[in-house]
Amino acid sequence: MRFKSKLLVLLIIAGLLSSIKIGCSSKPVDQKQVLTESTEGKFKPGTYTAEAQGRNGIIKVSVTVDDNSIKEVKILEHSESAGIADAAIEKIPLRVVEGQTLAIDAIAGSTITSNAILLAVEDALKQAGADIEALKNKREEIVTGDVITYDTEIVVVGAGGAGLSAALEAANQGAKVILVEKLAMTGGSTARSGGKILAAGTDIQKANGIEDNADLYYEFLVQIGEGKINEKKARIIADTSLVNFNWLVENGVEFSKNIEALHPTRKPARGHYVAVQDGKVEQDGHGWAITQPLEKKAREAGVEILLETPAKRLITDSTGAVVGVECENVKGQKVIINAKAVILATGGYDKNPELLKEYAPLIEPVYATVPEGNVGDGLIMAREVGAKIEAHGGAILLYLDLSAGVGEVGGLYVDSTGSRFMNETDFWFTRTRILLERQQKIMYYITDAKGKLDNFDGLVEAGRIFKADTIEELQQELGMTELVKTVERYNTLAKKGVDEDFNKSPEYLMPVDEGPFYAIPFVQITSGTFGGPLTNEKAQVISTNGDIIKGLYAAGEVANGDVFYKEYPGSGSSISMCIAFGRIAGREAAQEIIMSRK
Repeated sequence: MRFKSKLLVLLIIAGLLSSIKIGCSSKPVDQKQVLTESTEGKFKPGTYTAEAQGRNGIIKVSVTVDDNSIKEVKILEHSESAGIADAAIEKIPLRVVEGQTLAIDAIAGSTITSNAILLAVEDALKQAGADIEALKNKREEIVTGDVITYDTEIVVVGAGGAGLSAALEAANQGAKVILVEKLAMTGGSTARSGGKILAAGTDIQKANGIEDNADLYYEFLVQIGEGKINEKKARIIADTSLVNFNWLVENGVEFSKNIEALHPTRKPARGHYVAVQDGKVEQDGHGWAITQPLEKKAREAGVEILLETPAKRLITDSTGAVVGVECENVKGQKVIINAKAVILATGGYDKNPELLKEYAPLIEPVYATVPEGNVGDGLIMAREVGAKIEAHGGAILLYLDLSAGVGEVGGLYVDSTGSRFMNETDFWFTRTRILLERQQKIMYYITDAKGKLDNFDGLVEAGRIFKADTIEELQQELGMTELVKTVERYNTLAKKGVDEDFNKSPEYLMPVDEGPFYAIPFVQITSGTFGGPLTNEKAQVISTNGDIIKGLYAAGEVANGDVFYKEYPGSGSSISMCIAFGRIAGREAAQEIIMSRK
């Protein structure tokens, strides 16, 4: 029997793409490249078509040229993901024409799509007789020394779920807001998620006959937090989950009428998914269906959004109060945004090995599903102005099989020593907590000839999984010490029909006793981190000496160090937290500013 959630499937698919890196760029959307050279290539006038493989399928383009210039690039067909590939689809053709060049940086967060478009354009230009090497030469950009300055009341750094919520809430309170985002599109990790949020007491739950309330949600968060989280914040998340869910709906987010439990062992079901047009639960994950409506509402509320504008450092005054942020634009120009308050909503640090080593040393992800921009810049900026960093080594972390795709639980899980450590049918994030407690960076699924899948032989030959005629040989090959003893114990329990060690159901308690035997590695995959500047219940950042850092707020993943501990509660927990504290940060910052006007 399979117990894989939508998030689990999403991450396995992502893991299979782990050889593909998502690139990073810092070029803003609304600025043209200024080049010091003209294109040397000559063309055969006409319109040419070509195609290349994108992330989801073929991208077909047409390129129109005259004797000496590229006149137009059009995307004729594509099946790339809305909300993630949109920036590349829109901007890459424009930049080729504007710059008369193929030396275009990929759009950060849409590298695969960007590169596919460029490959297709290159093919079309070859048909036109172009000098491709000349078109690929990087040209020197003209950069002026001018500093660009903005004056506003609140600047929000990061345009994911928390940042968009903060910006929209602050604008609705009457504050003047600028939102800066380092990538070419809004959405952050929220847009790449499965599009699920936890909420208690919704009409959707009631329509499905599910009884739930804020108290039950709170008790669940506290239980998973093992007494190590800020219970006041857990209370806030639970108590506001219904209000925030309805707020999303009011702001254009559509949810399925269906609902999902985190796991068969975790009820009541409170996982609300974004809806698709036919009203069914979305299967392949589209968190952009949350962030795009929020972006639209933020713009309508007067929020100015500066894309491809990475923040570099916080600006403080002589008292230590935060009074703005220094950013950078496409040409390397300094962008100063003066403000009365800064809200950090920059996400986590999955893509920063140094920060992982410092704050989550047991985590070395083989693949991270987050944007390439998640390098912990908000954490670093806050730390530089004296913020206390709260982190306990956890993450939104799963140990997953990226090779065989095993889903059966008739075998057994073992750690690197060969010791069994849990009921194999329990929640996948529970195994994460247990393995972190055991200081394990890898685990294995052990099965025998009865559990063999059709793809095993090829994977053994490729060195992706391990095979041996006996458990003794398998133990030796993996360098384990306890595997033989563990399998013998497991088989004894299976024959009894009672798992005295971990209470696995007899239905799945099957002996592993028919050679050959297989070991399938499960490796670390992350979709977020735990840890960042400590905040109070008003989302104000706390210094190392316990004081509030005036003018500085933080919300979302960047400030979740005391909201989550070792075990992640499950899919939708982070977005629930992001919306809750994003709105709080925006509201609190705006109200303080409005009061100061009087």
